[in-house]
Amino acid sequence: MKRKMIGAASAYIAGLFFAFFFINVYAPVILTAAVIFTAAFGKRQGFSRLDFAALALFFTAAVCVGALSVRNEKVLCEQYEGRTLPFTGKVTEVRSYPGDKCNYTLKGRSGENRSIKAVFYADDVGAAPGDVMTIGECTFEAPGGDYLFDEAVYYRSSGISCSISGAKDVSFDREGPGLKRRLMEYRSRMIWEIRSKTGSEEGGFIVGMVFGTRQYLEDDTSTSLYRLGIGHILAVSGLHVSVIAIFIMKLCRLCRLRRPIALLITDAVIVLFVIMADSPVSAVRAAVMLNFLYAAGIFRRQNDTLNSLGGAMLIIAVCDPYCIFSSGFIMSVAGTFGIGVFGPYMTAGLPSGTIPQRMLKKFLILLCTSVFIMPFSMKYFGETSLIAPLTNMVLIFPCTAAMVTGAVYVLTGGKVDMLETAAYLLKAVLWVSEKASSFRGTFLSCGSERLTALAFVLTGIAGLAAAIVRSRKAAALAVTAVCCIFFTASAVHDSQERKRFKVAVLGRGSNAAAVVAYEGHADVIDLSGHYKSPAYVSKYLRANGLSRADSIMLTTSINSQYTAYISGLNGVDTGHWTAVGSEILMPDDEVVPIGDGIYDSQWNERRISYANGVVTIEYGGSRAVIAPASADPELLPEWDILVLWGRAPKDIRSRELSDVIILDGGENDDINNFEITFSAEGGMEIRRL
Repeated sequence: MKRKMIGAASAYIAGLFFAFFFINVYAPVILTAAVIFTAAFGKRQGFSRLDFAALALFFTAAVCVGALSVRNEKVLCEQYEGRTLPFTGKVTEVRSYPGDKCNYTLKGRSGENRSIKAVFYADDVGAAPGDVMTIGECTFEAPGGDYLFDEAVYYRSSGISCSISGAKDVSFDREGPGLKRRLMEYRSRMIWEIRSKTGSEEGGFIVGMVFGTRQYLEDDTSTSLYRLGIGHILAVSGLHVSVIAIFIMKLCRLCRLRRPIALLITDAVIVLFVIMADSPVSAVRAAVMLNFLYAAGIFRRQNDTLNSLGGAMLIIAVCDPYCIFSSGFIMSVAGTFGIGVFGPYMTAGLPSGTIPQRMLKKFLILLCTSVFIMPFSMKYFGETSLIAPLTNMVLIFPCTAAMVTGAVYVLTGGKVDMLETAAYLLKAVLWVSEKASSFRGTFLSCGSERLTALAFVLTGIAGLAAAIVRSRKAAALAVTAVCCIFFTASAVHDSQERKRFKVAVLGRGSNAAAVVAYEGHADVIDLSGHYKSPAYVSKYLRANGLSRADSIMLTTSINSQYTAYISGLNGVDTGHWTAVGSEILMPDDEVVPIGDGIYDSQWNERRISYANGVVTIEYGGSRAVIAPASADPELLPEWDILVLWGRAPKDIRSRELSDVIILDGGENDDINNFEITFSAEGGMEIRRL
């Protein structure tokens, strides 16, 4: 086998996936199918017995590691869930949030001396990475999550097993100077300087590109960049590592240093930069591949992108088996494979003697890359760009130039300052992204798990066809056929979904907002006045390809909620605003107050009405009523389904009520974020989001 590294990596990654996701009643069937496929494929590729033995060894080792990790998670959950104990741990990561809040990642031991990695959200106490934090008493909980943010998956990808709440007697001790603390302090100073010199928007863009953080970018700006297919510039990965490597290598060449010494110096600088960027897995993958590349030159060997990618995957997975839960790891691997392996393979026979020919070849490589990463983009972001090859051809150059300028500024401590030029470049990029992303045809939204699964299945079929036939022409035909099938299925699905009359109830706990969607229209009704409601609404609109909210009704905390929705729905066109109450600070031509009166809207077959805190939605002869949990059910309109929001009375479960959903229901508190689909012939279906 010529590429042993990619084979070993594939077997190990497959073993981790099998251990974490497929050890169930279907495990024997899945394992048998995998063995048959590997045997058939290996025989066709000329695998030896030693090759098959190596694959089996790596697969078995990964299964054992994964199974042991799952067992440890289960034991930890059973032993610590809901228990109150003291905890002492070293701070490994600090994320700051508005309101002087911080998310501390701690690695240490509980009162029972068991090793735990936990996350702790609390007031900013001034602790930094490397400090030792002591908590006199705290309660351990399993990470939760909901429609807006799945904490369980996110924290699992970082090896975090639980969260801490109810902490008392919190203190911390400084543990020496601390390299990471110094680097993070330097990072904070550089961020402040870049933003103060270039302005908040352009400065946030530069900071995002250099350090891989979207914290200083508006949500709509970030969304626009991803819809154009250039959002990858915000992740510290191969481009960033390559720029730093080229910069340092040229300096070493000017100093006439030998190549091994230059590589060590370059690695040291890259390691420091990766730490400043919070050690994203995409940057680690790029750094490992860079070492393979330069080591091949030192030892006079031919570098192979696929083998280097396999080596990087294997090293990362062995060190961190939870990497398979990381969207950054999956997207980084998929993007690298697309642009470094699949794209060049598909365009290998094309001429590149002239500039137009080279431009065409580059465009086709980007097109192949976009097709390959499309299922992964839909999985992790809920949408995928349809114009990524074009925008990457046009916009990636000014973005890269601005990123290089920012990186040089950071590496030289601000001595080389060309940030003003970078700001002008990014101002143009932001203007183009804002205008282009507003067109519906530039991206494909996907709120359907079935459609995402179909994309993966079709991609797998195309890959199998290309591997079996081993012909570029056959691979091109397979990819074309798969794209035609998928886009046809997507168009049919989108057409069917637009005809459905849906009511989404969004939020968490006793907080809720409702979105009524039908034929591309959307009406938003804010129920509880919680500041996070706009974020839930915005995500639902994006996932369903709705770029406009025809009406928005605010029922409580009018002035603050108006501001929250204006900010949270930035990038979404809004129609007329209605507010319950009369003391409103906004101009009357912007928000129309209805006092304590009745709101009634009827359009075609649907009707939405509001009175005394109760929302009634009718369609197809069915009626859904959304009311405060404190309301008397006997005074409510007749319902086919009743949704009660707000803090529920303790005796709510004892009442004899049918077809009722209680949002704040104690053990059933996770019932939020669901969708009610009305049938034109009558009847309803409920789907969890």
